[in-house]
Amino acid sequence: MNYGENLRLVLRWIGKRPVESFLLITGIALGIGATSAGFALFLNTQNENLRLIQSTNYREIVVSTRENVEEMELPAVPVIGEEITILLPLTWI
Repeated sequence: MNYGENLRLVLRWIGKRPVESFLLITGIALGIGATSAGFALFLNTQNENLRLIQSTNYREIVVSTRENVEEMELPAVPVIGEEITILLPLTWI
């Protein structure tokens, strides 16, 4: 068989079974589209997580108890520490 005969057989099969052909083509298109959308969503979510983790808008809040009752009456005052902790993103291994 050559290329022309193969093409004729394929067109004949598609012409005799239009519903099956339509469903097959639709299923393949949906499968490819769903797979590419899933990968795009995963990669964009990972990039957004990295961007948010590296953002300076998020600060660590530390809450601790006071030693005695008189200190508990004082208002909370933010304390700026000298030590900076950097949160690193999880990497996929």
